Amino acid sequence: MSDVPPISGMAGVPRVAPAPGPEHAGGATAVVPVDRVDISETARWLSTLELEGEVRMDKVIAIREAIAEGTYETEDKIEFTVQRLLEVLRAQR
Repeated sequence: MSDVPPISGMAGVPRVAPAPGPEHAGGATAVVPVDRVDISETARWLSTLELEGEVRMDKVIAIREAIAEGTYETEDKIEFTVQRLLEVLRAQR
């Protein structure tokens, strides 16, 4: 059983008065909280990638089947992928 009571309307929700504005603070400026978003370096890097073309569902299905069968990852595919990734990263310098 949950210790959290069900939510039913606004009953029991405390009301909070807004902070007085500068006009009520005797000339002092009120501090107002500001929302902030931090974007990681990884997110910045990922945002530079461009999607090329449309998704080819026949390829997606074939790859999903190969993964399920355990035949997708081969040394040749891994080596090709690593080399291609290195080419892309070098080109972005």
